[in-house]
Amino acid sequence: MDWRERCDNKLISAQEALKAVRNGDTVQVNWLHATPVTLSEALMARKDELRDVKVCTIGPIFNWAQPGADRAFILQTPYLGVTTRPPMTEGRVEFIPVMYYRYQELPPGMECDVYLTPVSPPDKHGYCSFGTGLFMSKTMTAAARVVIAEDMKILYALAVKITSMCLRSPISSSRQCRRQPYRRPRESRKKWQQQKLFAPWLLTN
Repeated sequence: MDWRERCDNKLISAQEALKAVRNGDTVQVNWLHATPVTLSEALMARKDELRDVKVCTIGPIFNWAQPGADRAFILQTPYLGVTTRPPMTEGRVEFIPVMYYRYQELPPGMECDVYLTPVSPPDKHGYCSFGTGLFMSKTMTAAARVVIAEDMKILYALAVKITSMCLRSPISSSRQCRRQPYRRPRESRKKWQQQKLFAPWLLTN
């Protein structure tokens, strides 16, 4: 049986799903190549009725700078790239400087009311995968009031493989993850020592 038949009563259109976004919400959108374009389009379609919705993303492959969008959406990013530097210089993007995310914990300054992400179609046991859009998806999912997912089409094959590795074989002991400590090559260690000596000079000058 096709997964669409098994999940038929749980599937809704992107337009219907995005009605979950409220004024003042913070919407986290998956990053880079994992941008959920269909869901992004559905959210953009509500630009005339929404206000003060923060949309946070990194390197989106969706154009959030469409006419009239600034009345509904406040764009945010914790990482400036090719698509976000120009609008930031124009004052149309808020930059949130954050350290790396911690496991299952959003850094100060970042919120997540709604999370938009692509996932693989569910397997016969109902498992889905974030595929190559894993990034901080588990943390965002845990923090969000609502998670809205679209069918990952292009990355389907890879996503199913990752699902089988990550969801079917949970790590039973931390020893299974232990690796040999990394040692910098001699040339790299020398360069690092020079940088270490140079850093205090930068701070005091």
